Amino acid sequence: MLSYENALLFVKTDSKKAVKLVDTLSAKLMKAGISAHRVEGEYSILSEFDNKKTLAIVLGGDGTYLLTACKLSKHDIPILGINLGNLGFLTEFDPEKLDECIKDIVDGNIVCEDRPFYEVSLKRGK
Repeated sequence: MLSYENALLFVKTDSKKAVKLVDTLSAKLMKAGISAHRVEGEYSILSEFDNKKTLAIVLGGDGTYLLTACKLSKHDIPILGINLGNLGFLTEFDPEKLDECIKDIVDGNIVCEDRPFYEVSLKRGK
């Protein structure tokens, strides 16, 4: 069972729902004994959390999740997505089940899946 001591919170800042939810999530994580750190723009902080029982939590849709995955690609930090978008292929947790989600995090019931990360370039013309 893997227990987390830190949570890095990545938020879609132009989403009122995400901005409101991050305060609730942060308070609930702190109450559960997990230190919450909101990450905005300054990603140099990420190296401080490599291999330190840290979980990244994304509040947004799949686009926000993919952007966060890109930023975390060189770090050993798993990502959990809370879906505030439309489809939620990658962000699988529902914000209405936030308490369940936090309980799963605290109890170590989060399953980490390794996913490939592809870099693609498009060349046009000759």
